[in-house]
Amino acid sequence: MEALDERSSRILGDLFQGTHSFREGVDALRYRANHEDDLDLLDELEQCGYLRRENEKYWLSLTALSEIDSSGARDILQKAETIFSSLKTYYRENPRDHLMLSDLAIRTGLDVEDIKECLSYMVEGSWWGGRSGDFFTADNPHIKPAEAILKYRQFADVAPRARIE
Repeated sequence: MEALDERSSRILGDLFQGTHSFREGVDALRYRANHEDDLDLLDELEQCGYLRRENEKYWLSLTALSEIDSSGARDILQKAETIFSSLKTYYRENPRDHLMLSDLAIRTGLDVEDIKECLSYMVEGSWWGGRSGDFFTADNPHIKPAEAILKYRQFADVAPRARIE
């Protein structure tokens, strides 16, 4: 799949609204049952890396965020830059330690729920070394940057296709 067609963009936009509104992903089985005419396209969007299925929930991929026309998606990508910069600084100061998301919220001035949402996309990149399994349901969610974070000047360098337009 090269460029997204109108139908693909519509589906990704619909799924983004669901994941962004509830911050817990979209029930993949229910979505597929309610969109039976789009099953082949949903499979293709998964295979091409625009959608990912995690714990039977649909999430847009980091790449898909930059492909949809949404102020919410652009907002996530902008916050990801702030989070990444803070985590890079944290790694320089504490290369062996993980960081609680509540502490990351203090460091960045962002809401912890926004951080959870951003990190759920950001972990698709290869800059982290450890994390809570699910940022939304873990009792004390955390992230541990890896040395690889130092290789990138900004988060957009981790995922070049996910640049803020």
